[in-house]
Amino acid sequence: MSFEDSLMAPIIRRRKKVIRLLSVYVVKSSFVPDEYWQSLEVAHKLTFGFGHLTWEWRKQIRSYIYPFMIHVLFSAFPGSVETIILLPKIFQAVLSTIGDFFTYQLACKLFGSRCGLWTLFNLLTSWFLFYCSSRTLTNMAETSITACGLFFYPWKREKHRGLTCSYLWFAGASSLMRPTAFVLWLPLYLYHLWREKHYFSIIKNTFLIGCVILATLLSCDSYFYGHWVFTPYNFFLFNWRSDIGAFYGQHNFLWYFTTGLPVVLGVHFIPFLMGLSIPYLRHQFFLIFWVIIIFSFLSHKEFRFLLPVLPLALIICSAVMNEISSNKMAVFKWKIMESQMQHYTCLA
Repeated sequence: MSFEDSLMAPIIRRRKKVIRLLSVYVVKSSFVPDEYWQSLEVAHKLTFGFGHLTWEWRKQIRSYIYPFMIHVLFSAFPGSVETIILLPKIFQAVLSTIGDFFTYQLACKLFGSRCGLWTLFNLLTSWFLFYCSSRTLTNMAETSITACGLFFYPWKREKHRGLTCSYLWFAGASSLMRPTAFVLWLPLYLYHLWREKHYFSIIKNTFLIGCVILATLLSCDSYFYGHWVFTPYNFFLFNWRSDIGAFYGQHNFLWYFTTGLPVVLGVHFIPFLMGLSIPYLRHQFFLIFWVIIIFSFLSHKEFRFLLPVLPLALIICSAVMNEISSNKMAVFKWKIMESQMQHYTCLA
């Protein structure tokens, strides 16, 4: 990292925190009903004793984990209506900031500090992250926790075996937010298991961590539902086997590729496509396309369902930008020379 880069990094990180908190006050629109009916309304009923629960809670397909977090905030800071409105958004904005920080750290870990700086830039300029970062969506909470887990994932062989399974805590926590997180973590876990020699140690840690995560889920949901219930199973029955989401709209199989991903990425879709020509990004592309293909089998599709893979997609964009800025990549068969970049910088 150059001297200028070392000075810019903390400045960009501070601005990132400000922007995520700024979204709390700037973003006033409503995106999807689930940001209320799967979190705020449920937490309000838990805290104040009244509120409407949709059919999803009567059929017990949703976990109380995320609403319980907001319920704790409501209970700890009872106050005005403004406090009730702002506290959950600030909480989610802080959680999003943590996810952004670990996305930056992951980019540095995989591709170097210069790529990390480009990742900070892309996180700041992602319109969809700004639009969603303070919304009380389980998808956004899942995204933040997933970003943390991807940083702790052993992308390369680790010397200390005890550290290789720490990502499982975040994998389990993201699955608590939404069971669909399992789709992203399954190939990563199998690859980890296949690559490491001491697979028995991995299986043992998986069992121990899994027991803690499962106990947390069962205890929380069974307490609030009033009886023992395993909500991921009910979620699977309604969403995957019965495809109940088709009631809210149906899309063709290629919708995520032709509409979803281009819209979510915006201008970043161009460097994302350029990254297909870079061999060392194949693992990240495989993971993104794996998730998208599995989600494509469901007839109901939404932009927010792509949030968990957005940090990886932005890291890919950052790697491409780093290649171009380092004069290592051709754009439309033309190399961008360093002297030309300095010339355009001076003109700007």
